Amino acid sequence: MRKKGKITLNLFFTLGLLLILLFSISIPVISKISIPGSLEAYTNWTDMINSRKSAIAKLPAYDDFPDNATSWADYAERCFEDLLKYDDCWTSEATVEKGFRPYIKGADGYGGSTWTRQSTELMAAMDVLWPMYRYLQLHPNASRQTMVGDFIQELPDYYAEPFKQTINNPYTDHTDYRQDSWYYMENSVLKYGHLYLISNISVLKDPYFGSLQSGLEMAHNFNYLFPQFVSMKTKLITENNNINYCTAGLLAYSLIDAYELTGDTNYLVEAVNALTAVRAVEKPFEVMYEPQELGAGAAAAAKMINYAGLISSTTDYTQLALDLFYAEEQVLYYDTGKIDWTFGFNPGASPWLPASWRDGMHSPYANPKELGNGGINAPAYKENIEAVMFWTDYLKYIYHSSGFKAVEPLKILNLNRIKNFYFFSPNIPDQYERFYGPTTLQYIPYEDIDYHDSRGSYDPDPYKAGYNGKEIYGAGETLWNYLMFEALGEAADNKSLIVNLNVFDRDYPAERDDRVYIVFNPYNEQRTLTYTLKNLIEPYNVHSDGILLVQNIQPEDSFNITLPALGSAYLTLSNSTTTSLPTTETTTTQIASSTTSTSVGYLGLSLVAIVTILYFAVVPRKKL
Repeated sequence: MRKKGKITLNLFFTLGLLLILLFSISIPVISKISIPGSLEAYTNWTDMINSRKSAIAKLPAYDDFPDNATSWADYAERCFEDLLKYDDCWTSEATVEKGFRPYIKGADGYGGSTWTRQSTELMAAMDVLWPMYRYLQLHPNASRQTMVGDFIQELPDYYAEPFKQTINNPYTDHTDYRQDSWYYMENSVLKYGHLYLISNISVLKDPYFGSLQSGLEMAHNFNYLFPQFVSMKTKLITENNNINYCTAGLLAYSLIDAYELTGDTNYLVEAVNALTAVRAVEKPFEVMYEPQELGAGAAAAAKMINYAGLISSTTDYTQLALDLFYAEEQVLYYDTGKIDWTFGFNPGASPWLPASWRDGMHSPYANPKELGNGGINAPAYKENIEAVMFWTDYLKYIYHSSGFKAVEPLKILNLNRIKNFYFFSPNIPDQYERFYGPTTLQYIPYEDIDYHDSRGSYDPDPYKAGYNGKEIYGAGETLWNYLMFEALGEAADNKSLIVNLNVFDRDYPAERDDRVYIVFNPYNEQRTLTYTLKNLIEPYNVHSDGILLVQNIQPEDSFNITLPALGSAYLTLSNSTTTSLPTTETTTTQIASSTTSTSVGYLGLSLVAIVTILYFAVVPRKKL
């Protein structure tokens, strides 16, 4: 029989173990946020997805072009030329020999009409150098290649070696630095890494992998659910408790690039962990922040369909990709400028714009902790295009999957292709431009053109475009629009869509047998449409959804395809009568529906442990 003192000692020992155990339990916490009535559909994934399907169904599939819109090929070439203007777009300073300004000099709205920031920013550099490099792979030009190469050589000056992180301003002697989590993951990790992937320029290697590893440390500190701001030094939350969970989508996309660079499948495991953490958030409105973060996440999930056999996982990548696509559409404009997010103000279109011009675009910023009194209720050029450009990867791998409705993303892509011309001076009446508009570079886009009701009394010209200025850190998207919609294929009917899905491939331009396109009939009746594929040097056969469509097309010749109303086709090329399509094979398991269930799981295991400890501490045991 045990003695009383022995039991008391065991109890004290047990209580000590229990305290250690309880303090060691890490339960993810999501702050309670009041939900305005208009967001009720966003409090569970099923209702959110159904509401997004209904919103997309109300969109038209095309619109009229602005009067002075020519082509993205024309705008891209002129934009490239404008970006190379010294002092207007780039400058020299002590810490960086060549660096890009965030806005055109003299068109920097944040500081007033006579003020220009002299600092350069990584965000601007990555936004333009990444697509410039890709553009020059298609259109070589010795002087431009030299200049772009020189700019790229300067990028390591933004790398903070003591902290193994690339930061937004040239690194000098900071003891700490506040990182906006999406700035960091989009520019220091995703864009920086993808530029290294496609260029193999050696000076990019260490800053990329250093920043990626730091990003992973941050992700692990937050169970992949990022706050808005992170300390460079501690990699912990700083300044406020705002959230930006969907930053994990940017990280996941870059982790797949890291796998392609190294062959290390641990990067794929981390990518899946990041994506499933976002999907496990119970209330989908809480995963919203900037739309391109979820766009990159949907693309990463779709790319994992292609890599499903390389790691052990029970994740249904198709369903994951679809869910993240619909989550991004929580900030979609539709039905003559309606948006279901609550910003606290609902501006109508500026007088010079069509009433429905916003339809098919996205709000650039919607923080779930600022419901009803914050965010940006107006499209912005950079985020408009970034929100959809990662869909080229999404479409490539998900198009033939069960449950995918091609008409949904294709309508949005087509509307963005047409409407983003509005952000340029040639398409804005002079009386609705700021004083600097007609005299500064015409093919650098305004950041904003229709944000008047949010500015109240501090803007003397609220209906004029471009309060924030002409943005260099969004100009690169002009090149991406060209690369997506015109560089490797062209439609005879400019309302119909052809999108090339090789935009972000490692090798570019893609060889004939690797080319993938989607063509889309935006009309409400069957149409026979004509397309021309570009930058091919040998004859080819065209296959539509794996079936031979037409044979022996000569380079630069056109071909026809008949598509049903709002129908599309997935085109591949070969010199054979047969072709193969990307795999659609995925594993099938239910994705966790909330972080609460994960927390309950941790708590349940902990309770089991507590009971076990009590049992062995208190219950008498026989001697053997």
